[in-house]
Amino acid sequence: MKTSAIVPVLVSLTAVWAFVEELDDTFMETKGQQEIWLIEFYSPRCAFCRQLDPVWDAIGAELRSLGSPVSVGKTDATAHTGLAKEFRVRGYPSIVMLKDNVQFHYHGPRTKDHIFDFANRVAG
Repeated sequence: MKTSAIVPVLVSLTAVWAFVEELDDTFMETKGQQEIWLIEFYSPRCAFCRQLDPVWDAIGAELRSLGSPVSVGKTDATAHTGLAKEFRVRGYPSIVMLKDNVQFHYHGPRTKDHIFDFANRVAG
């Protein structure tokens, strides 16, 4: 196997992941007050959460490429229980948008287009 073929793949994967920030319990003190956030709360053992991963990465990449003010994050709600509790997470995956300290819980289809439309609608 040629290593030259592997390098571009790794670079492109890194570029996509850079658009989705992993969040922890310090989120509200460090970032939550100043920006608009679209957040996925997941459990590593949840099959539906794993199915959402490529969709979530695509949403992060597209919002960034369009210059959207929406930052995209995700957090392991089983490890960061304080943040999950603050956002009243009851199941996985849960999608919440935070704008001006107001939480908007998403309950629609878990497709890129539907979530993307929700993010743009809430962001204004």
